[in-house]
Amino acid sequence: MKPETFEDDQDTIRSDVWIKFSEILKSYRLKLDSVDLFEIVAEFKRVCSETIIEADREGSSPDILENWILETKFWNLVELLIRYRFSVDFEKTNFDTDVSPYRTHLSVKEQIISANSKLKELTIIISWLTRNFNLDLIDRDSFSPDSKDLKLQTNKWFHTRIDIQSNEDKPTLVRQLDADAPLRGKDNNRLNEEDVQYDSNFFKRVFRLLLEGNINEISQLCKETNNWSFALALRGLQDFIDPELDGSFFRDDDEDIGMDLQGTKRSIGIKNKKLWRKTVYQLSLNKQLTEKERGVYGYMCGAHEVPIKLTNSWDRQLLIYCNNILQHDMETELEKVTRPLTSSADLQLPLPSKKHPDLNDALNALASSNNPSIREQSQHSIRVLSGSLITHSITELLKNSSDLLNEMITGGDEFKTEADLIKESYLLRILVHLAIFMKMLDDSIISESNLNNLIKVYIARLSLHKQYDLIPVYVSFISTHADTIETYTFILSSMISDKADRLKQLKEMRELELPLETIVKRTVQRVFEATEYLYSNHTEIIISADVSHIDYKLMHTFDWFVDADMSYEALDAIIVLMRRFLLNGKVAALVELQEHIAIQKVLDDYKVREEIWKNHGSDLALNLTTIPEYKLVEVSQYLKLIQISKQLRDYEYQGTLEEPSRSVNLINGLTNNLKQIILSFLEGLYNPPTETEVSSEDKLMYQELRELYIPIWIDTLFDILIENRKISTVYVKEAADVVNLIADETNKFYYMLLKVGKLEPFLQKFALITTDIFDDYEDGIFV
Repeated sequence: MKPETFEDDQDTIRSDVWIKFSEILKSYRLKLDSVDLFEIVAEFKRVCSETIIEADREGSSPDILENWILETKFWNLVELLIRYRFSVDFEKTNFDTDVSPYRTHLSVKEQIISANSKLKELTIIISWLTRNFNLDLIDRDSFSPDSKDLKLQTNKWFHTRIDIQSNEDKPTLVRQLDADAPLRGKDNNRLNEEDVQYDSNFFKRVFRLLLEGNINEISQLCKETNNWSFALALRGLQDFIDPELDGSFFRDDDEDIGMDLQGTKRSIGIKNKKLWRKTVYQLSLNKQLTEKERGVYGYMCGAHEVPIKLTNSWDRQLLIYCNNILQHDMETELEKVTRPLTSSADLQLPLPSKKHPDLNDALNALASSNNPSIREQSQHSIRVLSGSLITHSITELLKNSSDLLNEMITGGDEFKTEADLIKESYLLRILVHLAIFMKMLDDSIISESNLNNLIKVYIARLSLHKQYDLIPVYVSFISTHADTIETYTFILSSMISDKADRLKQLKEMRELELPLETIVKRTVQRVFEATEYLYSNHTEIIISADVSHIDYKLMHTFDWFVDADMSYEALDAIIVLMRRFLLNGKVAALVELQEHIAIQKVLDDYKVREEIWKNHGSDLALNLTTIPEYKLVEVSQYLKLIQISKQLRDYEYQGTLEEPSRSVNLINGLTNNLKQIILSFLEGLYNPPTETEVSSEDKLMYQELRELYIPIWIDTLFDILIENRKISTVYVKEAADVVNLIADETNKFYYMLLKVGKLEPFLQKFALITTDIFDDYEDGIFV
């Protein structure tokens, strides 16, 4: 199935990439100590490299492809460079400055690099650049080895040789054809133009292969095109022989291999390497050669002037500067230890200078390049990330990114910009996973608050696209308990209502060992807090038959407790919500709550568990948080209220039918229940017979509920009895008894109705009704 994409994200945001990245982190979280941290980075790189192929196959845009290519390179750089930085001691080891005459250039160079972290990092970066050129599906240069327009000839300078042999009158034609013919460069020493073009094509290919480090392929190309003179020059890039091992294969008087006339061996690698570089540098400066050939020689010796002009690629220009810095600094280090061996007059030719003192300066130069294409490439967010990694600025970058996000979230409109960090979600993903990795690697690289800021924004991004299943993994990396709870519960309380999603979240919490009970309790609490103002009614309460979407949201919140099997918390929250509904006249919402959650079952389950807990052992029982007994009685009272409300609903419904079908049993059952609840509703809690544990606040609340609902029920009971008086005269007598119920000093309903202003309206109604029906009863209505 094709992965889901979102058009508003430049990343093509593919849900499969989100999922794969989260699975990598989850795998680490579950294994923890048994996972090599750098395996995580290797997995990030693998996902990106696979996505390049998929995106290319799906016909993604060049910008999207480049994003995936650059990200793959970035994770490879993290893997190589960060691994080195955290696996070596950065203090320079002692370097033996007493270089033996028998030491080759290669062995001395390797010892210098091993003792110099800056040079070692340069070699790593160069290796990273050269090995990743094959990923570039978008080529900004025209010297591709596979390009069909770069025709080569198998016989070097073939057309010039033909011209010379033909003895035609060509004044500008070279007369003596040898390897140095192009260097003479006079008007009468020119090659045939076709040969000049073939040479240009050859060195285009060589330059590309040289930057990719494909020396063997260049050697093979030299054989195929008969470029033997360049093949010889190329030998300077290869390792020199060890005189101890290879001297016997040459004549004793061969000075080039380090043998003097007396047969004494001496070091030739260091001296000859330096001489080779200076000679090649002279070739790169010779303007009689084509620019392509000069560029090849320039790169070989570490020069930058000509090579930099031959490419429009940021990566290749960075490679050229790295090569320039490495060769210059290596020569400086070699000079310190080999001056006695390399001070002869034949080595006084100049060497290439260093264009930039360090990589930070080189990267800045690329960012401000005169080449518009290079400037544009420098601005790419992933290249900025790579540059920060190279220049040891990753801590500062992560901090600045976190600060920017924080300002955009908490600030005003002035911070709501088109920042890449928000606009390009792939960048946020990279930053978050880099920050998590670096935090695990070294706690000092990014602060807890900065890491938390990045993760919270990423979680918000995931929730925006309904990737709820991935969120728990990232929550587990939030470093402070308070932030963990607040961030996660905000998502749970505001965005997740589907049961399947809820069960997945609970499963992930358990697997990742997140504080499930704390999270669930805070989730429900957040919903209650966020909606509290909607239930703070200071005007007259009106009994409502409507159920709002907020009422339903509160009801569904309890599903967290039910699905998490948290019976105490479920029942405690149910009590709070039942009170909230009743204090605001939302009886219909209370009925819906009962239909959504089997409250009686929750109550029974709690009682069973409480009994088990109490009998399990004294230590466990002492630590239990239990619900006071009077609140359990309160719930039972509310359940009776719900039952009566349902009966009233059925009664009213049957009265709306064309042929009313209210049975005597329905009427009797409803009126009897009304009488019972009028007499008993919260009576034992509001006015307990003895001193109990009921809090003073709850007593006031019970009183408020009694004063709200008992007058309504009295009025309702009277209306039902009068409405059905023609069915039975008993109902008239019972209606008259309602007045006696009000006047009874035991219950003091008279004072209650008087207090809430319902007494006078009731008495007026009673007087009006009794006057109307008095003549229908010869013996009176009180008999």
